Amino acid sequence: KEKKERFFNTLYPLIEEENRHLLKKRAAIIKLREQEVLTSHQSKWLNKIMSHYAIDETLPLENKYEILLRRVDYIPPSLVLTQAAIESGWGSSRFTRKANNLFGQWCFEKGCGVVPSSRDKGKQHELASFKSVNGSIRAYLKNLNTHFAYIELRETRAYLREADIPLTGLALAKTLTRYSEEGDAYVDKVSAFIKFNKLSRFNTSFEQSLVASNNE
Repeated sequence: KEKKERFFNTLYPLIEEENRHLLKKRAAIIKLREQEVLTSHQSKWLNKIMSHYAIDETLPLENKYEILLRRVDYIPPSLVLTQAAIESGWGSSRFTRKANNLFGQWCFEKGCGVVPSSRDKGKQHELASFKSVNGSIRAYLKNLNTHFAYIELRETRAYLREADIPLTGLALAKTLTRYSEEGDAYVDKVSAFIKFNKLSRFNTSFEQSLVASNNE
């Protein structure tokens, strides 16, 4: 139990930091959307963000904003902590220890990471290497926020925001059938993990920290 709590309490501040960074970008995007005319500096920044989040350049501007705001948003800490613990074996996996890779993320260039010990013959992927744990969290957040496999997650999150319903790991976990080959069984595993470890408390901590920041 102590080791689990140490894992959660060590990782949570990094998750909060990366989520705050996302929300800062989100607020900037919303502000630009409300402006009638952008400066050249603002346009350059916005184009860079749209490229980073793989927004189709051929779409009308308002559609670009709509999709971008669905992609630039935070993931509840309870879900991030759960997937980090499950995918990394509580931080004990080889790719976590050697490459700071908490979520089993793949890369496809030779030498980009750690070669999986169980990689099938003929496969070329590696487990991505990151300079820091923050880098791994940042890549994981971008994966959920951009990959086509997680469209349902982003749609669910957008619906909850519009309905003014709190974002929870349990709500978004239901959309992760494509994160693992286990499918629905993986969703059940993630949901049970959140409940058993009472990880919703970290969502509460995050929300309270945002309120405190807004009141400063």
